[in-house]
Amino acid sequence: MGKMGGGGQAGGGFYGFEVNDTSLVEHGIKPGDVVIVEFTAEIRDGELYIVRLGNDLLSRHLYSQDEKLRVVAANGDSLVLETDSVEVLGRIVRQV
Repeated sequence: MGKMGGGGQAGGGFYGFEVNDTSLVEHGIKPGDVVIVEFTAEIRDGELYIVRLGNDLLSRHLYSQDEKLRVVAANGDSLVLETDSVEVLGRIVRQV
């Protein structure tokens, strides 16, 4: 998906993330673009996040569902997962 730069820690701060694939093209973000990501534990339904699923870093829309998260790709495919199986790295707040 990309590589991270900058500093911060979970619970506060921001970092830059360079996109190196086409998973965000539907949002006007192309390979080589940098997005600003806010470290946050709060999930705002429908917002775009950087998440880690296994060894993969992905951009996905997230929705809280009881004790689970619905993880939705730009193409509409979705998964409902236990919260402990998804590492939320932060919410995309803007494109640079």
